[in-house]
Amino acid sequence: MKSENFSTFKRHAWHAALASATVLGSLGLVGNAYAISGDATATVVQAIEIAQTRALNFGKFVASNGGTVTLTNVDATVVGGTSVRVLPSTAASGRFTVTGDGAATYTLTADSGTTLTGPSASTMAVTGITPSVTTGGQLSGTSGSAGTEVVYVGATLTQGAANPSGTYSGTYSITVAYN
Repeated sequence: MKSENFSTFKRHAWHAALASATVLGSLGLVGNAYAISGDATATVVQAIEIAQTRALNFGKFVASNGGTVTLTNVDATVVGGTSVRVLPSTAASGRFTVTGDGAATYTLTADSGTTLTGPSASTMAVTGITPSVTTGGQLSGTSGSAGTEVVYVGATLTQGAANPSGTYSGTYSITVAYN
């Protein structure tokens, strides 16, 4: 009987050990280590974009011995400089709309200058292209919804002494990126 009791004891001990291992294993305990599952998430936001809604327009001015036309980077047709304006003039700062994820902040960078080309390949320099927002712009709305902000662009046009009459045109680049 002693050997039966010992076998029964062994069997009970073995079952207890298996039960303990099962419980400890399900809790993630293995020796001195503890295992746990972690969470992972990802959020896709609307791509940030910029679109021109009004061209940078230096307006009409008289051909002269050279001069400048300066537009501010606010929503205005404020023209300064030394060239003589012709009224009525269509001068206006450039206007762009930035769209993207609501409440997000962004940075704008613009070309520092460009060249406008006119009749007989004559050119005029545009310098100081400056957006009203450069860093820290913030889109309207809340995160996860669409947001927008209007940005204005100003610059200075330098008229050459021998620029012939006519329309001059060119392009410049503005880049927008989330902060």
